[in-house]
Amino acid sequence: MGGQSSIDVADMMHGVGIALNGLGAYAEAHSTLDEAVILLGGSSPYLQSRCIAQQVLAALGMSQPALAANHMLDLARVAPLVDSRRLDDYLRDVLARSAKWTTAPEIREAREHLKALVLSTAQR
Repeated sequence: MGGQSSIDVADMMHGVGIALNGLGAYAEAHSTLDEAVILLGGSSPYLQSRCIAQQVLAALGMSQPALAANHMLDLARVAPLVDSRRLDDYLRDVLARSAKWTTAPEIREAREHLKALVLSTAQR
């Protein structure tokens, strides 16, 4: 990795994933973000949670609600380890963008977990 830490590389991959999501290249974004999460291996819950949130958005962009729901549940497990307004914004964005998928039972359940997190962070 040319002297760069795995966190630095994962952070760059996160930025690439965001850009790819913005361009509508959801499959490429998802793949890049997946590599970043693997590279992190739990070493940075803050960056991991941001990558997972972007994975949710990529999965929704690919019209894969089951995959998005799995990532949402992963996010619900990692996010409580992080105290960040930026992450709170990511959680609200995931909830907003997943709203149109509430007819999918797995999305509905995953959203409930994230809603509980957002409510608990609002009470801090």
